[in-house]
Amino acid sequence: MIIGRDYYEALLPPSETMLRRLSHSPKHLKKPSPFVITFMQVRNAVSLMFIALVALTIRLSLQWHKAESARRKAEFERQEAELQNIKNQINPHFLLNTLNNIYALTAFDAERAQKAIQELSQLLRYVLYENQSAFVDLRKEADFLKTYTALMRIRLTDIVDVQLNISLPKDTDVKVGPLIFISLVEDLCNGQHTSSNVAMTFMFNSASNDE
Repeated sequence: MIIGRDYYEALLPPSETMLRRLSHSPKHLKKPSPFVITFMQVRNAVSLMFIALVALTIRLSLQWHKAESARRKAEFERQEAELQNIKNQINPHFLLNTLNNIYALTAFDAERAQKAIQELSQLLRYVLYENQSAFVDLRKEADFLKTYTALMRIRLTDIVDVQLNISLPKDTDVKVGPLIFISLVEDLCNGQHTSSNVAMTFMFNSASNDE
């Protein structure tokens, strides 16, 4: 069988000359480029920085939303506490003095005493039931103020003459917090012991009212 020379030489073990050439002249071997490795490192570093930046942004956003939610909750609780404080502004001395005055009225003006008892009953009913709601009709609050000042007249008969004028739109459905005006009325009456007349005017205008 005839074998080609090139094929035959390929089967033979490499000669010393060939090994020497390969060891001293490795130009035919391909080495990895340092530039390619550096570029990949930079790309990986940039990717890591981008991921870290996105994660930091998300974390800061979540912290801001959490802080904002806590701030709003604290503000809501503060307003609720202030409103509850206003609701509790009916002075116990007012109730005690009113009961004493009603008791005194029974001796010489039974009819007026009966009316005062009805007014006090309406006032306490409003405080007990409507006070539990976050908002009440403005008309109900106005009726409460009228009842309150009527009882105030009994308590301050010899000191001041309390007059209350309330003007409401005809078709109003405005809601207000219960007892929000009670402290104002009480302060005006208690601060005018040297005066013979206390006049209070409450005017509520609706934006939809043409008057």
